[in-house]
Amino acid sequence: MLSQATVHPQLLVNWFQQTLDFAVTCIPWQCGESLFSADNIRVEHQQILCLERLCFAQNNEMAAGRLTITNHLPDSTFWHQLRELWLDWLAQLLPDHDQALSLLARRLAEPETISQAQLQKCLSDVNQWLAQAAGLQAWGPAADHSTGSSGLSDGGPATVILPDQLLAIAAFGQTDEGRDRHHNEDYFVIDQQILETTSPAGHHLTVRGLYLLCDGMGGHASGEVASALAADTLTQYFDTHWQEEFPDESTMTEAIYAANHALFAANEAQAGTGSGRMGTTAVVAIIQNTDIQIAHVGDSRMYRLTHKQGLEQLTVDHEVGQREIQRGGCARSRLCPPRCLSINPSLRTS
Repeated sequence: MLSQATVHPQLLVNWFQQTLDFAVTCIPWQCGESLFSADNIRVEHQQILCLERLCFAQNNEMAAGRLTITNHLPDSTFWHQLRELWLDWLAQLLPDHDQALSLLARRLAEPETISQAQLQKCLSDVNQWLAQAAGLQAWGPAADHSTGSSGLSDGGPATVILPDQLLAIAAFGQTDEGRDRHHNEDYFVIDQQILETTSPAGHHLTVRGLYLLCDGMGGHASGEVASALAADTLTQYFDTHWQEEFPDESTMTEAIYAANHALFAANEAQAGTGSGRMGTTAVVAIIQNTDIQIAHVGDSRMYRLTHKQGLEQLTVDHEVGQREIQRGGCARSRLCPPRCLSINPSLRTS
């Protein structure tokens, strides 16, 4: 139950933002009432706010199995109910002597009627206050309180300052040979250690993880052998060199060099030349709680997905075509990366 939760002030503000986003999103389906039943809201062990079920308005035929969508905006009574929900949570969960949330409670209680825009303004302001108290730069919807003709915020989903701790982590991997290959030359490793501690003081999560992907070079011999060898070498390197202290940039670089040396030595032992030498790309991420380091060679990519920016490519391909684009030219086709593991004993990484 929510009343049994122990939360950080910034997490509580994030919960408020989630309920506001949900209320706006579900307007066409008239299921905003789902928020107003205390028994319908729970907090998962990783401090994730959840609904047990969706509760549709009695005049919506969804309850009878037929979907009815409406553009009718909720009246002030709906936003008043959401405000009362927040005030109830603040009364239950307000940390002692937290000035920002105490001010939020007073701001919410002031007007007789309240709108969606006013609720968002209150959250944006308290987000700024919390960020300033923590010495951080707040970002997300705080800079934009404008509304479109529909009366709804025309900004994207909110991203607010969260506690400086890891709330949850999940990882999975899958490879596919694709349409142009008859065998799979990809190899990945997910090696993570997770320690969860739950007590009346709250939930704490510590993580140490290695995540890597290697793509054997198409057109080169034994690409699947190269990707597996590089992945195994990188895994063994971090097992040896990653103890208590989080690896720095030089350690990441040395790990890539170690994998490159292993592949180069294997090629030399086989006396291969040209496309007879096996090679692979690599992209690596290591995570220790809220710290992350990444490295890559070739055209295997790392992306980041956020509410504010969407999908962002974090790495730049080591590829002839990409190099021509950066020089202002046009890449007509995907060309062999000039940098990959094993082709050259002296290798630069990024």
